[in-house]
Amino acid sequence: MTKSLRFALLSFVIAGFTTGIVAAQKKSEGSMQCREYRENDRLSSHCEIKEQTLPAGGTITVDGKTNGGISIKGWERNEILVRAKIETRAPTQAEADQLAGAVRIETAALNIRAEGPVPRDDYQWYVSYEIFVPRKSDLSLQAHNGGISLTDVNGRIDFKTTNGGVNLVRVGGNVQGNTTNGGVNVVLTGARWDGEELNITSALVFR
Repeated sequence: MTKSLRFALLSFVIAGFTTGIVAAQKKSEGSMQCREYRENDRLSSHCEIKEQTLPAGGTITVDGKTNGGISIKGWERNEILVRAKIETRAPTQAEADQLAGAVRIETAALNIRAEGPVPRDDYQWYVSYEIFVPRKSDLSLQAHNGGISLTDVNGRIDFKTTNGGVNLVRVGGNVQGNTTNGGVNVVLTGARWDGEELNITSALVFR
């Protein structure tokens, strides 16, 4: 099987790392947090993190939609932990809280995405994800105005993001990706790519 590394119109950093065994993360070890956010004095905000554990098996598909980043982390467990950070903006605190309650996280058939009211003017919502998966996992990811980060996973992986950077750390397998208006950083497990192929394209769009 031919191994290859192919890149177009991008720059990134490659460094050698030794593979290590990482203990299974606990839920409390997730890095995603709600932080105080001030867009302007007109809008109130709401932030909450929801967690759900799913059985592993099959391709994991994640749609970050608009302004939603995706972070995938491999672990030793044979299950998937989805941590979804829901953020809303509205004219009053009560409306921001109510809007958050109307956003739901769908996970059927490992197709992970958020559904909610149509955003309009001063009523906005966003969902970002931190997802722990078995180290051997197949992934399909997309985001708009949000970055994609993969750590310690190996499998058939495809991703696409617009206006968001890509970060791959100790990732292997057959990886196909595309980013528009976003940087790319790759940290290899060793001196060579671990898997069939790494093919990432990156483009800049000037308006």
